[in-house]
Amino acid sequence: MNATEVKSFVSAYGEFVRTPIDAPRSGALFWTFDLLADAAEKNPELCWRLIEAVVARDSDEQVLAALAAGPMEDLLARHGPAFIERIESRAAQNPMFRHLLAGVWRNEIAQDIWERVVAARGADSSRV
Repeated sequence: MNATEVKSFVSAYGEFVRTPIDAPRSGALFWTFDLLADAAEKNPELCWRLIEAVVARDSDEQVLAALAAGPMEDLLARHGPAFIERIESRAAQNPMFRHLLAGVWRNEIAQDIWERVVAARGADSSRV
C-alpha cells in the first residue's frame, strides 16, 4: 500500500468503527476489518504499518479499542516474537500507543510476550 492508500484506509477504518453495525454504510466499510484481520495472519508487516497509521491519525477511543481487541491482539498472538521489540519501543515513545496496549487482552498471546506487553503499557495496565 502506498501512502495515499494508507491514508484512505485510516479514514475508512475510523468510519467503519464509528458506524453502527446495522447501518447500510457499515457493509461498504467492512473491507477495512477484513484487510486488518487478513494482514494480521498473512502479512504482519502490513498489519503493523496500518496499526501505526491508525494510532498516528485517529485517537478516537472507540477506534483504539477496536484496534486493541482485534488486530493488535491477533498480531501479538500470531507474530509476537517478531514484533514485541517494536511494540515496546513504540509504547516507550508514544502515550497513545501505550493506551492502545491497555485495551489488549491476553487471549492466545504467549506468556512471555504477554508479560512484555503488560510492562510496555506501564501505568495504563488496566486490563490483565
